[in-house]
Amino acid sequence: MRAAAVALISAATLLLEISCARLLSVSHWHHFAFLVISTALLGFAASGLALSAMGPLLARRGADVPAAAAALFALAAPAAVAATNRIGFEEVLFSWEVRQLALFGAFYALFAVPFFFAGLAIGGSIWLEAARPGPVYASSLCGSAAGCASVHVLFGPFGGVEIVFLCAAAGVAAAGLFAGGRRTPLAAAGGAALCAALLLLLPAPFELRVSQFKALSGILSLPGARVVETRWNAICRLDVLSAGAIRLPPAGTSLRSTAEIPPQLAVVFDADSPSPVTNYCGDPVRLGFARAALGALPYRLGRTGSVLVIGPGGGLDILTALAGGARRVDAAEINPDMIDLLARRFAGFSCGLAADPRVRIMRGEGRSLLRGREGSYDVIQIPLFDSIAAASAGVHGFSETYLYTVEAFRDCLERLGPGGVLCITRWIRHPPRDSLRLFAIALEALAARGAPSPVDHLMLMRSWSTTALLLSPDPFTPSCVEAARAFCDEMGFDPIFFPGIAPEDANRHVRLDDDLYFRLAAQMADPSGRERLLRDYIFDLRPPTDDRPFFHHSLRLRALPFLIRGMGKDWLPFAEWGEIVLLGALLQAAVAAGCLLLAPLLVVRRRARAGVAGARLILFFFAIGIAFIAVEICLMQKLVLFLGHPVYAMSVVLAAILLLAGAGSLLSGRLPPRAALLLAALLLAAEAAVLSRALDGLIGLPLPPKVLVAACAAGAPALFMGTAFPAGIRAAHRLDDVLVPWGWAVNGSASVLGSVAAVAAALAVGFSAVLLAAAAIYAAAAIALPGAAGRNRPEPATVNEPD
Repeated sequence: MRAAAVALISAATLLLEISCARLLSVSHWHHFAFLVISTALLGFAASGLALSAMGPLLARRGADVPAAAAALFALAAPAAVAATNRIGFEEVLFSWEVRQLALFGAFYALFAVPFFFAGLAIGGSIWLEAARPGPVYASSLCGSAAGCASVHVLFGPFGGVEIVFLCAAAGVAAAGLFAGGRRTPLAAAGGAALCAALLLLLPAPFELRVSQFKALSGILSLPGARVVETRWNAICRLDVLSAGAIRLPPAGTSLRSTAEIPPQLAVVFDADSPSPVTNYCGDPVRLGFARAALGALPYRLGRTGSVLVIGPGGGLDILTALAGGARRVDAAEINPDMIDLLARRFAGFSCGLAADPRVRIMRGEGRSLLRGREGSYDVIQIPLFDSIAAASAGVHGFSETYLYTVEAFRDCLERLGPGGVLCITRWIRHPPRDSLRLFAIALEALAARGAPSPVDHLMLMRSWSTTALLLSPDPFTPSCVEAARAFCDEMGFDPIFFPGIAPEDANRHVRLDDDLYFRLAAQMADPSGRERLLRDYIFDLRPPTDDRPFFHHSLRLRALPFLIRGMGKDWLPFAEWGEIVLLGALLQAAVAAGCLLLAPLLVVRRRARAGVAGARLILFFFAIGIAFIAVEICLMQKLVLFLGHPVYAMSVVLAAILLLAGAGSLLSGRLPPRAALLLAALLLAAEAAVLSRALDGLIGLPLPPKVLVAACAAGAPALFMGTAFPAGIRAAHRLDDVLVPWGWAVNGSASVLGSVAAVAAALAVGFSAVLLAAAAIYAAAAIALPGAAGRNRPEPATVNEPD
């Protein structure tokens, strides 16, 4: 029964981790979801230290310790989430309020508490079975895999807060299984079912507090604003808002436009990035407001055949295409709830937009649809996905995106017909970043296609709030350039670059004291100036690739002193919040890992019977901890593009790794541990070298076969990686039983450091290089693992509770 209890508490733990990550994505920003991973691992590491002090208690009371820990996990999970929800923490206020730093620390500590108790339950169970840890560790990994796989099932009927209480119910059931042996499994299951039933009948336990700086809070401050509908799924939370004052024109709409905007509903994604559903009554005349947007430029160039909109949201960019005269509009939308809202729930309000014979809304990720379908387009639109507040604050610093990479631009160019146009809209950010980086990506993609003069294929325009990059597989003709200039003059937009632009063509309407955009774009267009700009500019403008897909990451650490001197207290918004949080988490992780590594090494030095072999064993646990989490993160990220969404990649890759690692744990007593670790290292090195290229040709497959391919790619090395931890536990048990909880603590602390360090390294060198480094660490771990040391020592007594 212990194995079943470990599986249940492990499933609840991983589900809680994902649920907390989703909650923080809604209440704060995406990068705080990453913080939960680091915090959870820190809680696990701290539990190892606690277990080392509880050895005598564990020997006397046996399964009572894991049972009590599981019960405390059930209490701590909702309590920690509720407590953090009530803390008035706002990261955007770091520059002005010192107390926000203390609140950030409280965030970190509170989230660690339930994972500390989960670590006690799982680690204590492993210690109780230290002579034969494989089955218990396998149960933990398989339970974690089940918790990961359940995400897609549970986030439909339940919201993020409710799932936290389901995790608490699972903790109650696990406590019953730990405590009751064969006598109470039905009672434990019944208790969990009762908790779930009560949860369904009760109202939401508490309302999730959303940052005042997110779009949801701003729209709800409008007179008469209310939430019409809320839907949770594993991808995001959708809120549909109604207010008489909601009028959301396309980004970058001309200030000269006098066209009336029809009534709208606002759809927000994870409480931000508002996208309107427009009640235009099916009347093209009422779409005049959409013709005045900067994103309407491709249609003024005569591109009115077939259009692909990647990420249509509430349909505003579909309306822009129809207003421009498009005869067919395909829209790639990955969120099934958004499609349902347009096609069913608000079909009447949207005037049957989804049922328009000219419109086809397809479920899927844009890159996958580009690769998987035949035919060509006259226009491919990649509209804005984030809000202007999020862009200005730089909160997406280490959010990956596979639409703004060199390979993505090449995919788009391949699907454009003769004279077709790719149009990408971005918010203006000062100093210039995003628009220049798009320019650099386009130049590299065109050069890779063999364009003799890439600059002849590009136009870059500026409104008062946005920029639009136009990219064509063919050089823009003089008539196209003239049409673009006429459109800018009519609407009050400013060219930044077009073939043959002169200084007097720029900065005429929305005037800047110093038109950096024009000067820097001209330098980027010149091959000799481009290298100097990419090297010396205050922000990183190097073109992102699929292996390093961090378009929003442009902060250079050497720029921080300049920003602080020049901006004073206002410097933080000009940096990227993702990097700030990452640096803070890396510092905390390094301190925690250092303490948790030094403590056991000091103990080992004082215990003669452990000696050098004990120190090597501690280093072994550290190595496999940092490598395992690095492999998880890298394979998840490398498979995001292949599977179409980070949530799919997380659930498939994590489930496959944990499940196959669990199988490896069961086999750990039969496989030579050094040989298994070397095999894992070889497989990881091979995947670092060829995985992306191997999957490139399969990206257009339907989702089910892609899931199978991804699971095999992630699971193959995991089978051998899973043998490492049980081998280390057996070695610790032979050497000195006190090393078992120390190994658990060190492994957890290494995972804390590895989770942050892997992302930081990927920002700098890419995921393939980090995966190769993980392979090298596994090879080093094979050398560090003590061999026959301690085998002749009499086996210490082990507490084995009857099942």
